[in-house]
Amino acid sequence: GNNKSYDHIKFLKSKPNFYKYFPMGDEINGFGFIIHCDSFSNEANRRKLHEDDINGNLFPVLANHITQKLVDYKTKDRNKFLNLYASLLLSDIPDRQNNKWLRPIFYDTLLKSLQKNIPTKNGFLDVAQNVKIKKIKISLNLSDFGLSHINWFEWNSENDKLIIEEAKKAEKLGIESWDIRHILENAKLDSVNNWIANCDRQTYMAFLHEIEQSRLREETKDKLCQINLF
Repeated sequence: GNNKSYDHIKFLKSKPNFYKYFPMGDEINGFGFIIHCDSFSNEANRRKLHEDDINGNLFPVLANHITQKLVDYKTKDRNKFLNLYASLLLSDIPDRQNNKWLRPIFYDTLLKSLQKNIPTKNGFLDVAQNVKIKKIKISLNLSDFGLSHINWFEWNSENDKLIIEEAKKAEKLGIESWDIRHILENAKLDSVNNWIANCDRQTYMAFLHEIEQSRLREETKDKLCQINLF
C-alpha cells in the first residue's frame, strides 16, 4: 500500500457505493469500492436501494463474484489481490439502521473471504492467530526461533497504519502486533540458542540492541535468563 492508494480508498468511502446508471446519493455505506449494476432495485427517486427480494437475491451473487475475483487474483496477480484486499478490509461494517440488512447477504461473505486469504510476507494464511504484524526493525527468520507456523502480515510500515488498524480489529481479522518480546517469549529455547551460536556478529548486535530498546516484561526477562546470550 501507499498513501496515494489509501487516499483513493478513503475518497470512495465518502461517496455513494452503488450505481444504477447514476449514483444512488443516499447509499454512502463507507465501502472502499463502487458497484454498478442495472439490476438493482431502487426507489423512484434513484437515491436509495430497496430492501426487497430482488436485492436480497442479488447481493449474495455480487458478494460471490467479488470473492471469486479475490481468489483469482491470489494466484494470478498479487498486486491486484492486495489492492482489492485493502479496499475490502478498509470498508466499514454495515451496522447502521439504514444498511445493516446488507451485512448477512453481502458483507459477511466478503469478510469471510478476507479471513481465509490473509496475505503474509511469505504468501497467504487462513488462520489469523498465526499472522502477526511485524514491530521489529531487524530482519529475523521466525523459523530460526522455532516459530515456523507464524508469518508476518503483508503490511507493517508507518504508511500502512490505516490498514493495520483495521486488521487488528477483533470483528475483522483480530491480528496482533509482535515485537522482540513476543518472539522471545514464544520461541523454542533450543532454537534461539542455536541461532545465537551460528549468527554473524552484526546480526547478533542488532538483536541485542532490539532487546535493549524494549520495555521488558517479566515473561521476557524469565526467558532471557534461560537463553545463552553470551
